[in-house]
Amino acid sequence: LDLETTGLFGGAGTQAFLVGCAAIDGDSIRVRQFLLPGFEHERALLAEMQAWAAHHGALCTYNGRSFDVPLIETRFMFHRVPCPLDGVPHLDMLHAARRLWRQRPLTMGTPDADDSSCSLSVLERHLAGLHRVGDVPGYEIPSRFFRFVRDGDARPLEAVLEHNRLDLISLAAVLARAITLIVRGPGEARTAQEAY
Repeated sequence: LDLETTGLFGGAGTQAFLVGCAAIDGDSIRVRQFLLPGFEHERALLAEMQAWAAHHGALCTYNGRSFDVPLIETRFMFHRVPCPLDGVPHLDMLHAARRLWRQRPLTMGTPDADDSSCSLSVLERHLAGLHRVGDVPGYEIPSRFFRFVRDGDARPLEAVLEHNRLDLISLAAVLARAITLIVRGPGEARTAQEAY
């Protein structure tokens, strides 16, 4: 699960305008994105997410325990609808990623100031060799949605949808690497920190 929201501060005024859901389906990843076409449609978006969640028994997020899940719970509570995530097993990969990869060696050459972070975009590059080209900066995402609501032009949201899709795929890659370490053990580790 990954949300794109109208802001990063949480609280009752912050809304998820894009709910990205992904599920592993055999050897592929099935992505489903629920987009809010206007604020008056939030209840319908939540109903679609509720229907999707009814078919999946666990949840994996990246910083979802602190941000995504509390925000979505608030939105369900606002509409007086039971949240489908209540009681669902939840793995927030941010915390595991910090333990596994915070102390990793930096990449060769002049290190990027962000290279030592455990952000999802840095880990996707470090663990899976993925490099995003033309990705929308996170600070632009809310303004792109507000512009869409004002003028109805969805073109600026294409990059936001792609950003969300890539976050879901990267989350799956980070999860897969952690599972590989658990299943195969220290022999699969690339660094002492991973082995530990």
